[in-house]
Amino acid sequence: MKSKSFEKEGGPEGLSILAKEVLERAKNLSKEERLKLTHLLIDLSVKLE
Repeated sequence: MKSKSFEKEGGPEGLSILAKEVLERAKNLSKEERLKLTHLLIDLSVKLE
């Protein structure tokens, strides 16, 4: 599955597609990897505010 860039998708729909891809891939991560991903996403959301 290829990742689609935000610019190509344009707007919030692009972010929605990327978020769905991240969630789909996260299902295959170990508990420790999911925890790290959660912390990274929290840090990212804080920086975007």
